[in-house]
Amino acid sequence: MAIARDKAATPALRQEETQVDAIGGTVIVRGLMLADRLALWDEEQPRDGETPEDAAKRNKATVVERQLARMVVLDDGQPLWTAEQWKAFGQQHATEAFRLYNLGNSFSGGDTKAIEKN
Repeated sequence: MAIARDKAATPALRQEETQVDAIGGTVIVRGLMLADRLALWDEEQPRDGETPEDAAKRNKATVVERQLARMVVLDDGQPLWTAEQWKAFGQQHATEAFRLYNLGNSFSGGDTKAIEKN
């Protein structure tokens, strides 16, 4: 027998506010939405003339900034920066970039150990 509508658990977006001095204040880090996951998956597919191996290398080199561009938002719910801006931030503040990435990835069910291994 199916669950009654009033007994179904309401989904909640996992997110957390965190201070980032290098950015100048508090940001919200949230898990990836399903649409974000699908968009990332689409971006990871081989492009014209690209082998699957080349696509995997491209993805590995850009996954952190592409995910940060979707996971780090401000009080209006809009992304703080683009992937290119996160790339520049990561060049100067790698520790903070990975901290934010790991936080958001933990909300998204990601296994950062598996990602590091690959």
